[in-house]
Order: sequence, then C-alpha cells, then structure tokens
Amino acid sequence: MILWPEQKLLHWLARDYFSGEGMICDLGCFVGSSTLSLASGLDKGFDGSPAPLVHAYDLFIVPDDPYTLQRLPEGYKPGDRFRDVFENNIASLRPWIEVHDGDLRLDPWTGGNIEILFIDICKCWSTNRMVLENFFPSLIPGRSIVVHQDFVRVWNPWIPVTMSALGDYFEVLTEEESSRVYRCIKAIPRSEATRDFRKELSLERKRSLLEASIEASPPHTAAIHKGALSMLVFMEGEGGEAMRLLEKAMGQHPDDDEAQLVFKNLQETMDYWKTGEAYDRQMEEKF
Repeated sequence: MILWPEQKLLHWLARDYFSGEGMICDLGCFVGSSTLSLASGLDKGFDGSPAPLVHAYDLFIVPDDPYTLQRLPEGYKPGDRFRDVFENNIASLRPWIEVHDGDLRLDPWTGGNIEILFIDICKCWSTNRMVLENFFPSLIPGRSIVVHQDFVRVWNPWIPVTMSALGDYFEVLTEEESSRVYRCIKAIPRSEATRDFRKELSLERKRSLLEASIEASPPHTAAIHKGALSMLVFMEGEGGEAMRLLEKAMGQHPDDDEAQLVFKNLQETMDYWKTGEAYDRQMEEKF
C-alpha cells in the first residue's frame, strides 16, 4: 500500500543512512512492501552478514475492509490470516527480518535503540498512543528517522496532533507521497511518551495543534489537514462544526483536485456514520 517514491525512500534510508547504531522497526508491514524496501537497502549497503535488523509488525489478519481485500490474492476474506503472503514476498531477504506477529499494543518494544522507525499502523487513537509509548523513547537524538506513512491523510488526525504536540523533539525533513519524514533532535522523556493526548487535551487544544501543523505545511498537505481538522471535530461529537470546516476547506482549495476528491469522500463518510462516536468505534474494532 505504499507508493514507489516511499519504497525508494525506505530503501535509501536502509542502504545509505543506516549505521547500525539502532534497529529498524517497520510498524504495519502488511504483505511486505515496506519490509522489502528496508531489507533490500540493508542487503545492498550494510557492511556485515545478514542479521534480523528489520523488526516487522502486523496482525496478519484480514480486516473487514474492501480496500485491503483488493490488495490480497483472490480468496481471502475478513478474519483470514495472510502471514503466508507476507512470508512468500520476503523470502529472498528473510535473514534480515524478525517478524512480530500479533497486536502491537500487547508487544512492548524491548530491542534497544531504534535508528529508523517506519509507521503505517496508527489507524486509531489507541494504536497511536501505544506506538508513542513503546517506540518513541528508544529514538536516538540527532540520529533517528521517523517516517509517518499516514501523515498526509484526512482519516488520521491524531498523527499531526501528536507530532505537533511533540514539536520540540523533532525536525521535519521532507515528504514523499503521504509520508512525512522527521529526525529526532532531542530525547523523548517517558513522561511525554506515556501521555494520553486523546484524553488529556481538550478539543480546543487539539484543534490548535492541528492548525499549527497546517500553518507549517506545504499547500497540498495543508489542504488535506483542513479535512483532518474536520474529521477530528466530527469524531469529538461536533458534527455541525465539522461540516462547516469541511465546506470551508472545499472553498479554499478549488484547484487541488486530489484534495477535492478526498473532501467528497470525507463528506460521504460523515453522512454515512452520522456520529463521530460510531465511526471511532468502528476504527478501534477494525484496527
């Protein structure tokens, strides 16, 4: 589910940036595109014998989601396991990879420093919190790279909210497709990593953090995040305000065809679910 520029980014990071000062974590590997990109980079650039330096995480259970089903071989249905598909895909580079099969929220990281952290698993607030708590304290100040694959999306407002709240600890390097790339510049204390931003922060504070991210983002990302702001407000029970924000975003970015399509999908999602609570519950159950 990642695009070619993102695959090239991960390959380059593992081939030319990775030093062995920490491990590589691939959170949400699905059928192996990100894992292969990282492992192939190590295979080309790392000076040493193959070792399980890439830690790949996934439930390996098909969710009830048509978008996901379309990307699996014919015959798979919700609830089926697809670990076999992943294993077949990574077979040629298997010695570089350690697989974590199961719920990441129940599998705390104990592998020491993390030099490259690829995140494609923060599909709901609870997983976002567990990634922050379990992995971010192991980042190396001045060295570690974090790639948030779902950053330029309307569906995951907790990601820009969280990264904006942690702005003192990161610098933004670049964006590739829907991924934003950060470098950790300061050690993240456990007191910050264990915060529950969903419960601790008021909607007003979450909005201000997301609005700060919008202000600091390039035009297309800013447009998408105005949709994410609408989604955030919708999920917190303010349906009327969410629709007002969405209509405002539509009017502000008439020439961004991709954003307009996303806004339309978001409008249909809010119309279908009626309440943010119902949508939120479905996301927590699915992911």
